[in-house]
Amino acid sequence: MARLAATSRAEPDANPFPEIARLPPGSILRGTIVKRLAFCYVVRFENGARGVLRTDDRLGRREVDVVVTSIDADEGRLELRLA
Repeated sequence: MARLAATSRAEPDANPFPEIARLPPGSILRGTIVKRLAFCYVVRFENGARGVLRTDDRLGRREVDVVVTSIDADEGRLELRLA
């Protein structure tokens, strides 16, 4: 499982996506579900990045292992699927 650096309190506005963009395709990350939307969940990672997890499973607010399927660091978009 890939590891991300935790967000520093000294740099709360730092862009976390360049770090994620360096990950190889298919990397597995552990994140926390922070929000449920109509057909997806928002997952937050320890470096502050957030991604969209599309699934029909009912997950609740908990830690999940996800596979990074798409990264757009310039737009701050991260698409995920369950690992």
